Amino acid sequence: MVAKVFLLVLALGLLLDAGDGSRSDALDARVLSGLQTLRHRMKTGWPEVGIPKLDPLTPHLKTVKEKETMRGQLVDLTLTKCSDFIIDEVESNLIFLKSKVRLEVPLIEVTGTRFKMGSFNEEIRDLAIDIVLVFGTEDYNVLEVTGLEIAFDISDTDGLVEEDWEDKETLIQFLELTLTPYLQAAFTYEINMALLGGSDVDMYEDPIDDYFDRTFADIRKAIRENDEDPLFLPEDSDDFEITLFNSTLNGTVTVNHGRLHGLSTVHRAGNMTLQYIGSEVEVVWGGEVGLVDLGIEYTFGMTFPLWGNDVSLSLKMSYVHLSFETGVFILQQDLVLESCNITEFGPVHFKENGIGAGYNLLTNVFLGQLNEIVLEAVESVICNLLEKILSTE
Repeated sequence: MVAKVFLLVLALGLLLDAGDGSRSDALDARVLSGLQTLRHRMKTGWPEVGIPKLDPLTPHLKTVKEKETMRGQLVDLTLTKCSDFIIDEVESNLIFLKSKVRLEVPLIEVTGTRFKMGSFNEEIRDLAIDIVLVFGTEDYNVLEVTGLEIAFDISDTDGLVEEDWEDKETLIQFLELTLTPYLQAAFTYEINMALLGGSDVDMYEDPIDDYFDRTFADIRKAIRENDEDPLFLPEDSDDFEITLFNSTLNGTVTVNHGRLHGLSTVHRAGNMTLQYIGSEVEVVWGGEVGLVDLGIEYTFGMTFPLWGNDVSLSLKMSYVHLSFETGVFILQQDLVLESCNITEFGPVHFKENGIGAGYNLLTNVFLGQLNEIVLEAVESVICNLLEKILSTE
């Protein structure tokens, strides 16, 4: 489990030279570099590790319909132009330590011999190759590919010859049998070589703090773009009835026009911690988060039918810090924060305007509820943005 704790630390430390870019962008660059090298080496092969040329590729394959639902028996196959792929997308996620890659191959030529039917020459057009790379470590100083999945898709099926490929699924199965084993070996080798260029990291550096500095910078930007500073707070009202000298008076208490200022000042206020818990590989972050000059405004009013009287209640928090903790199961398909809680909130300093002695009781009741209202509002905004930004890293 200790090795797993270092896993994300190493992945982030590997990318300490990212400059002003994000850590995921730096990992994208390594994967992209490996793909570009792979494109050139597909025509020469990798004799040093026993991987043959992939363009042209001559797989040793005999596929019989009764076993693999293909028509006839295909021998002497040759696939060309596989290296003419376009890198359509590279997207890395540092939380899951995964990279998603999408390649587009405009045209693959397939030649060979069909048992009892002679030679054939066909084309596969608009082939998409989706790759998921999973990273891990066997050595604290080496980050490498520990898992790789490949899936094929074909958008253009107009050119399929029914007597050769019964349907799209049959053709995809053919590609899986011919290409997948070779591509898995080549992808793994080249991307590992790209990672080796910067995998020596200082174990005493703390990239977790640096990572969250960038994360909170993204959160501040998102708060401003979403117009959540100021943030409107919930409203409420209730009717009441009192009896004085055998006369009943009805009234209404209203709390509205609440606004919370200062959420866009959120920042890391202390060292962040990272640990893995349990057999389900749950990763938990904790740390101190600061909010500077957090201000709250509310209008607190009490109205009687015969005369109205509203009072304005203004509160100002000069400094607020939060202790928070988040937990997420990293094996899930999508990142979901299982917990995101403020564990400490303060200090709170406020002043009141326009409140007389007659309102003290109701004011104190309101202030007792205000702390919970503010906590819920801050948690909702910060945790939702934290989940969204971590999911897209």
